Amino acid sequence: YSVLNDIEFQESRVNSTLSVINDMPFSVGRGSKQGMDLEKQLAQLSHERNGEEIACWRDTNRLLGDIFESWTGYADERRKKRLMDDGF
Repeated sequence: YSVLNDIEFQESRVNSTLSVINDMPFSVGRGSKQGMDLEKQLAQLSHERNGEEIACWRDTNRLLGDIFESWTGYADERRKKRLMDDGF
């Protein structure tokens, strides 16, 4: 989660810098090397954020699957114990 926060913080810094240079003439603003580098950096950060979000959902899915398996095992054991207790 902190990785996503760091990425979002970096994205907001780049966006604020881009908004400052937006008001400048194109050749020294967004069209300049610095502007293009910032745009590229923003695209990379967006790609990185998407990758982190996908990894987070993958981990969450795996953990939910593990919890479900554990719960199923617990319920099976409980049912067996009840059958044993009722049988004797």
